[in-house]
Amino acid sequence: MTLTRPLNYNKSMDYRDRSVRLASLSDVPLLTEMNKLLIEDERSPNTLNDKQLQYRMRSFLEGRYQGWILLVNREAAGYSLTIDQNTELYVRHFFIGRAYRRQGLGRWFLDWLNDNLFYRYQKVSVDVLSQNGQAVRFWRSVGFLDQYIHLEKKL
Repeated sequence: MTLTRPLNYNKSMDYRDRSVRLASLSDVPLLTEMNKLLIEDERSPNTLNDKQLQYRMRSFLEGRYQGWILLVNREAAGYSLTIDQNTELYVRHFFIGRAYRRQGLGRWFLDWLNDNLFYRYQKVSVDVLSQNGQAVRFWRSVGFLDQYIHLEKKL
Protein backbone atom coordinates (compact mmCIF):
# COMPACT_ATOMS: atom_id res chain seq x y z
CA MET A 1 0.00 0.00 0.00
CA THR A 2 1.27 3.46 -0.80
CA LEU A 3 0.21 6.79 0.56
CA THR A 4 -1.95 8.71 -1.88
CA ARG A 5 -1.82 11.84 0.27
CA PRO A 6 0.79 13.04 2.73
CA LEU A 7 0.14 12.03 6.34
CA ASN A 8 -0.44 15.65 7.31
CA TYR A 9 -3.15 16.16 4.66
CA ASN A 10 -6.18 17.77 6.33
CA LYS A 11 -9.30 16.17 4.92
CA SER A 12 -12.83 15.68 6.17
CA MET A 13 -12.98 14.62 9.80
CA ASP A 14 -15.54 11.88 9.09
CA TYR A 15 -13.71 8.87 10.50
CA ARG A 16 -16.50 6.29 10.58
CA ASP A 17 -14.61 4.03 8.17
CA ARG A 18 -11.80 2.85 10.45
CA SER A 19 -9.98 -0.44 10.32
CA VAL A 20 -6.67 -2.06 11.19
CA ARG A 21 -4.75 -4.56 9.15
CA LEU A 22 -1.59 -6.57 9.66
CA ALA A 23 1.37 -5.12 7.77
CA SER A 24 3.31 -7.14 5.22
CA LEU A 25 6.73 -6.70 3.66
CA SER A 26 5.12 -4.75 0.82
CA ASP A 27 4.28 -2.08 3.44
CA VAL A 28 7.94 -1.43 4.33
CA PRO A 29 8.13 1.85 2.32
CA LEU A 30 4.91 3.14 3.91
CA LEU A 31 5.98 2.11 7.42
CA THR A 32 9.40 3.67 6.87
CA GLU A 33 7.78 6.95 5.83
CA MET A 34 5.64 6.97 8.97
CA ASN A 35 8.64 5.95 11.11
CA LYS A 36 10.57 8.99 9.82
CA LEU A 37 7.71 11.23 10.94
CA LEU A 38 7.61 9.48 14.32
CA ILE A 39 11.35 10.11 14.77
CA GLU A 40 10.83 13.80 13.94
CA ASP A 41 7.84 14.15 16.25
CA GLU A 42 9.50 12.55 19.25
CA ARG A 43 12.72 14.50 18.64
CA SER A 44 14.63 11.24 18.70
CA PRO A 45 18.42 11.20 18.55
CA ASN A 46 18.09 8.49 15.85
CA THR A 47 20.44 9.35 12.95
CA LEU A 48 19.57 6.52 10.55
CA ASN A 49 19.13 7.59 6.93
CA ASP A 50 16.21 6.50 4.72
CA LYS A 51 17.94 3.38 3.44
CA GLN A 52 18.93 2.32 6.97
CA LEU A 53 15.40 2.95 8.29
CA GLN A 54 13.93 0.88 5.49
CA TYR A 55 16.39 -1.97 6.15
CA ARG A 56 15.59 -1.85 9.88
CA MET A 57 11.82 -1.89 9.25
CA ARG A 58 12.17 -4.84 6.88
CA SER A 59 14.28 -6.65 9.51
CA PHE A 60 11.62 -6.03 12.15
CA LEU A 61 8.87 -7.51 9.96
CA GLU A 62 11.00 -10.43 8.81
CA GLY A 63 11.79 -11.15 12.44
CA ARG A 64 9.43 -11.39 15.40
CA TYR A 65 7.74 -7.99 15.14
CA GLN A 66 4.23 -7.46 13.83
CA GLY A 67 3.18 -4.23 12.20
CA TRP A 68 -0.39 -2.95 12.43
CA ILE A 69 -1.65 -0.26 10.05
CA LEU A 70 -4.51 2.02 11.05
CA LEU A 71 -6.71 2.85 8.05
CA VAL A 72 -9.16 5.74 7.99
CA ASN A 73 -11.39 5.99 4.96
CA ARG A 74 -9.08 3.33 3.44
CA GLU A 75 -5.98 5.53 3.82
CA ALA A 76 -3.03 4.91 6.14
CA ALA A 77 -3.44 7.12 9.21
CA GLY A 78 -0.97 5.47 11.59
CA TYR A 79 0.80 2.31 12.62
CA SER A 80 2.08 0.30 15.53
CA LEU A 81 4.95 -2.15 15.76
CA THR A 82 4.72 -4.82 18.47
CA ILE A 83 6.70 -7.83 19.63
CA ASP A 84 5.61 -10.80 21.72
CA GLN A 85 7.86 -11.27 24.75
CA ASN A 86 6.10 -14.32 26.22
CA THR A 87 3.80 -12.90 28.92
CA GLU A 88 4.44 -9.31 27.87
CA LEU A 89 3.73 -7.43 24.65
CA TYR A 90 6.14 -4.61 23.88
CA VAL A 91 4.92 -1.70 21.74
CA ARG A 92 8.03 -0.47 19.95
CA HIS A 93 6.30 2.12 17.75
CA PHE A 94 2.91 3.80 17.95
CA PHE A 95 2.20 6.59 15.50
CA ILE A 96 -0.82 8.58 14.39
CA GLY A 97 -0.42 10.88 11.37
CA ARG A 98 -0.37 14.57 12.18
CA ALA A 99 -3.68 15.39 10.48
CA TYR A 100 -5.40 12.59 12.41
CA ARG A 101 -4.33 13.58 15.92
CA ARG A 102 -6.58 14.99 18.63
CA GLN A 103 -9.57 13.26 16.99
CA GLY A 104 -9.73 10.18 19.23
CA LEU A 105 -8.06 7.93 16.65
CA GLY A 106 -5.08 7.11 18.89
CA ARG A 107 -7.46 5.90 21.58
CA TRP A 108 -9.56 4.05 19.01
CA PHE A 109 -6.45 2.33 17.60
CA LEU A 110 -5.25 1.46 21.10
CA ASP A 111 -8.70 0.06 21.97
CA TRP A 112 -8.58 -2.05 18.81
CA LEU A 113 -5.13 -3.37 19.76
CA ASN A 114 -6.39 -4.07 23.28
CA ASP A 115 -9.46 -5.97 22.05
CA ASN A 116 -7.58 -7.92 19.38
CA LEU A 117 -4.06 -8.34 20.74
CA PHE A 118 -3.25 -6.98 24.20
CA TYR A 119 -5.78 -9.12 26.05
CA ARG A 120 -3.59 -12.19 25.46
CA TYR A 121 -0.81 -10.84 27.67
CA GLN A 122 -0.25 -10.21 31.37
CA LYS A 123 1.40 -6.88 30.62
CA VAL A 124 1.85 -4.39 27.79
CA SER A 125 4.78 -1.99 27.86
CA VAL A 126 5.96 0.97 25.83
CA ASP A 127 9.04 3.20 26.05
CA VAL A 128 8.56 6.93 25.52
CA LEU A 129 11.31 9.50 25.10
CA SER A 130 11.14 11.90 28.03
CA GLN A 131 11.22 14.97 25.76
CA ASN A 132 8.08 13.77 23.96
CA GLY A 133 5.61 15.29 26.38
CA GLN A 134 2.59 14.76 24.12
CA ALA A 135 3.26 11.01 23.98
CA VAL A 136 3.92 10.79 27.73
CA ARG A 137 0.56 12.47 28.38
CA PHE A 138 -1.22 10.20 25.89
CA TRP A 139 0.12 6.95 27.39
CA ARG A 140 -0.65 8.08 30.93
CA SER A 141 -4.17 9.10 29.86
CA VAL A 142 -4.89 5.55 28.64
CA GLY A 143 -3.78 3.90 31.87
CA PHE A 144 -0.05 3.31 31.44
CA LEU A 145 2.04 4.03 34.54
CA ASP A 146 5.61 5.26 34.87
CA GLN A 147 7.90 2.36 35.81
CA TYR A 148 11.44 3.70 35.75
CA ILE A 149 13.65 6.53 34.56
CA HIS A 150 16.57 5.68 32.29
CA LEU A 151 19.40 8.23 32.34
CA GLU A 152 22.29 8.58 29.91
CA LYS A 153 25.46 10.62 29.73
CA LYS A 154 27.15 11.25 26.39
CA LEU A 155 30.92 10.77 26.57
